[in-house]
Amino acid sequence: ERTSDCGGAGAMEASSRLQTFLAHPGGVGAVRIGPNSGQVLATGGDDGQVNLWRVGRPNCLLSLRAAKAPVASIAFDDN
Repeated sequence: ERTSDCGGAGAMEASSRLQTFLAHPGGVGAVRIGPNSGQVLATGGDDGQVNLWRVGRPNCLLSLRAAKAPVASIAFDDN
């Protein structure tokens, strides 16, 4: 199991697990893969943080305080 400096107890899971990492100290409310490269993943958590990841890497690239409320949706700008 991989961990990052960006999170706590939340984990990403799928029916066929490719990668598991700790993303947020609470629940993860949103996950989105970047449409251009397919190599950037964004997670939004109950902690109000948005974390950016490179697919296949265990550590978070960037963590942003997005809101005082849980993050329920994430979108990438197509430009």
